[in-house]
Amino acid sequence: MQVNNKGFSLVETMIAMIIVAISVFMLSSILVISMQSNKHASIRMHLSQVYDGYQNRLASQPFDSTSLAPGTHTKTEKPFEVRWETQDLSDSLKKIDLLVSYRRQTKRQGYFYKSRLIKEVH
Repeated sequence: MQVNNKGFSLVETMIAMIIVAISVFMLSSILVISMQSNKHASIRMHLSQVYDGYQNRLASQPFDSTSLAPGTHTKTEKPFEVRWETQDLSDSLKKIDLLVSYRRQTKRQGYFYKSRLIKEVH
């Protein structure tokens, strides 16, 4: 009896194709997750830059500036929304609550004090 081995059987070919398809699917999902992670990291970095920029900008304003008047102030720098609330704690001290958000999802917030006597206190 003579056996002719001329190639792969249909079952072997189907199993190999399933293994390749699963591998390609897993690699593509890893690529998508990596790209999303990179985008979120970039957004967080820009969020921190905008937050630090506004914190420095507000801290460098004169004590009686309209930007530091008591109340809530809002500015939009697309795609970021910047909001700060100023409270007069005394004649020489203000508390500034600063919030920077990206499309109302990712946020960075904090507060600092502005004094007539001291340039900046965190």
